[in-house]
Amino acid sequence: MKFSTQLVLSTLSITALSITVFGSVAYWIIDNNLNHKQHEVLEHTVNTVQKYWNNSDTNTLDQSLLNKMHEKFSAPDTIFLVESTDGGLFLAGDTNQTAIELATKLISAFEKPDATKDHGSLALNDKNYHWLISHLPNSPYSITLLKLNPSSHQQIRTKLGMRLFTTSLIIIWLSVWLSLFLGSMISKRLKEKNDELKHQALHDSLTGLGNRNQLFNYLHQAQLESNRTKKPFALLLLDIDNFKEINDALGHHFGDQMLKKISRIIQRILRKNDLLARLGGDEFAILLPGTGNKKAIECAKNILASLKTSFNVRDIRIESSASIGIAFYPQDGSDAEILLQRADIAMYQAKQTRSNYVIYDQSKDSNNVRQLTLMNDLRYAIKNSRLDVHYQPLINQKTEHTVAAEALVRWNHPELGNISPEEFIPIAERTGIVRKLTFAVAKQAMLDCKKWRDMGYDMKVAINISTHCLQDLSFPKKLNQILQAIGVPAYNIELEITETALMQDVSRARLVLQELNQAGFSLSIDDFGTGFSSLAYLKDLPVDTLKIDKSFIFDMDNNEDNMAIVQTIIELAHNFNCRVIAEGVETKRSLEQLESLGNDIVQGFYFSRPLPFKELSQWLKKSEWNPASTVKKNELKIV
Repeated sequence: MKFSTQLVLSTLSITALSITVFGSVAYWIIDNNLNHKQHEVLEHTVNTVQKYWNNSDTNTLDQSLLNKMHEKFSAPDTIFLVESTDGGLFLAGDTNQTAIELATKLISAFEKPDATKDHGSLALNDKNYHWLISHLPNSPYSITLLKLNPSSHQQIRTKLGMRLFTTSLIIIWLSVWLSLFLGSMISKRLKEKNDELKHQALHDSLTGLGNRNQLFNYLHQAQLESNRTKKPFALLLLDIDNFKEINDALGHHFGDQMLKKISRIIQRILRKNDLLARLGGDEFAILLPGTGNKKAIECAKNILASLKTSFNVRDIRIESSASIGIAFYPQDGSDAEILLQRADIAMYQAKQTRSNYVIYDQSKDSNNVRQLTLMNDLRYAIKNSRLDVHYQPLINQKTEHTVAAEALVRWNHPELGNISPEEFIPIAERTGIVRKLTFAVAKQAMLDCKKWRDMGYDMKVAINISTHCLQDLSFPKKLNQILQAIGVPAYNIELEITETALMQDVSRARLVLQELNQAGFSLSIDDFGTGFSSLAYLKDLPVDTLKIDKSFIFDMDNNEDNMAIVQTIIELAHNFNCRVIAEGVETKRSLEQLESLGNDIVQGFYFSRPLPFKELSQWLKKSEWNPASTVKKNELKIV
């Protein structure tokens, strides 16, 4: 049933119910008023007769006296009926058959044991009578007055009923038209809202292009058409090169304007029945119905040539480029999901080889399928907290107590097993989800740090920070918000940065590090000595610790150059009031050598491999290098 029909029926039902209720109440009130007036007339007549009876000298009633009272005190249409206790009955007034019938009817009514009313109404021969009973004082008589309701009363009732009926029809007519008008307006608004929701469900809000949902709808239609005509179709997946860097450097608003311009450029190249959809970020899909290899390559080249033309965005001249992956139905995929995945594989190959566009080749697929699988599953794992954080203890060489633990992310894939961080972290950095990964690890590390504090261990937790985070000016604020929410002191958190991360943009990194330092976080340079080590890091940046790369520690026993490098780094760090951590300690000999060189902190398999929180907590209780029961705040500056 349509909404407008439902609204009309609902309005009619409510209107009819309202009219019935209010009309009945109005009719009942007016009818009561008319009966009340009749009652007042009879009551006045009875009172007058009672006064006359009181002033009369006789105590007996006969027909002549009754006729005299009727003539003197009542209207012609009033009947006097007097009944004595011995059964005598007298009538005065209209003494025809009607009066006798009324009298008989009244007497019969009052012979009933539950007759307690002293007034009321009677209907006889299509006429209505009002009656009233009263006892004459000091006598055995009761007098009943019957008065014919005048025709004017009946006319009033008839007119009232007609007016109520006419008013009801008018109200119903108005309510129907009003409900039809409102139904039309509401239906129109609902249709507009529904159309808007459908548009939002199928279109990208930024560019107005179709989104992933619309792409899959069109792919399904193209698949049916291809099966019918036996003609292939092509799916192109396009990704803007270096878009993330442009977005980071110039801001998201600039990036949004750039995406709009690029979408308009691509649309001008496509045919009317082609589809351009934005899948998210800087990724676009292009569906070319009825298109084979030659035409698809021609379209890809035209798009790439158009994008290389520089254009202005907010008075900034930009030259863009893109990578395109091409897949064909049905040879490259039997359904939309597989076809899109294989176009993505081809696009990824185009990016890796910098060849602008690549047609999907199954023979080169095996490694890329794993990469795509890990890419998608890593997003899911981060979002649903499926990654684990293990911890490796750091020991103070002087006190021989554990003073910190480095947080190391681990991923046990449900199907592929344990995935090495060396494999999935580069994927996270390449796809731009490394920030989410860093925040996820930082949050878990802070929660575990709080648990250790509750156990009485005031240990530091070291967290590795990626290059992307170090270039994000909003990173310090977001990290501090997590810290405040969990309730861990900032001095309990050490942030480890690699030299390569600093080299990306030293001035930008300096701003981020200074803000982190002001918030109370400790800062450490990881893998020191493997990059382009610079004294400027120690001079200009708020660094607390240098961490010697394990490659120098492993072969320190047999390589004098490594021993000299380690010694130089330790002396250099101490001269800049920095602590030194040596990672990769696996033998007692290495531990003793580092102690002789004046090293501060050691870390490695000699003490413990990275362990989950519960296992490391047990290790802390039982180990000879367990944390000190109480640690002063200034001692925590070690790491």
